[in-house]
Amino acid sequence: MSTRPLSPVQEARWHARQSAPGFPWSVSLAARLAGPLDPAALEAALARAVTRHEILRTRFVAGEGGAHMRIEPATGVALARHDWSAQGLVEGERALRSLERELRGRAAGDGTPLAAALARVAPEEHVLVLACSALAADWRALWVLARELTQDLAGALDPEPPVQFADLAQWLREASTGEDESAGRTAWSAFDAPAAATLRLPLELERAARPFELRELARELPPALLDGLRRLAEGRNLALESLLAAAWQAWLARLAERDELWLGMASSGRAFPGLESALG
Repeated sequence: MSTRPLSPVQEARWHARQSAPGFPWSVSLAARLAGPLDPAALEAALARAVTRHEILRTRFVAGEGGAHMRIEPATGVALARHDWSAQGLVEGERALRSLERELRGRAAGDGTPLAAALARVAPEEHVLVLACSALAADWRALWVLARELTQDLAGALDPEPPVQFADLAQWLREASTGEDESAGRTAWSAFDAPAAATLRLPLELERAARPFELRELARELPPALLDGLRRLAEGRNLALESLLAAAWQAWLARLAERDELWLGMASSGRAFPGLESALG
């Protein structure tokens, strides 16, 4: 068994878990599978996934100098099976929520991080529930795993060996001590986060008496405008999403009557080739 250092994000979550041990530090995914399904074949595919991805058989243990990852030998994962086909819709949803909580609690421990269950809800419809320690995966990783399992069952799995998270964690650990990271820390330390969090737009002040409601408004861009935006982004070597985010930021800054405005962006951290299909 080999031991490897945690990535910076894993280390932060490890310390957070020590300060809040009652919180379920795990993630889960419920995927509906339509069509004929052999549970034994799915369990075998799950075992192959655990063999293929080291992070699915990694324990997180405390040691001198902090916590580290310990990669265990490959073993199968027991696929718990349930039959809810006789239950109604409401009872089935309650059972699903209860099963997710159970698996998340099991995956939140220090043992092998992955827990799985399969529920039959109709003659040819099942729900696959996957849960993993938050130190080992995020929601995106579970989605990748579910997709990989279906590809395996269909005989269409990519034979290319996946990127192993322990290798990426080592690279991130080394990068975090470099000159670029030091400059980044200096830049972010000057960021006034409290001021950004208290930003209020003029239209909010006008309706301060009304409670805030978060809403989503969708607009489909005309094809000609969308093509023009794509050409503009390509001409500046930008992703279309980056161009639209900049436009959104500029519009908000104009509304707020500010020369500068910070936006918080969510990222899965999968910015490098090969990471879109990696677990961790």
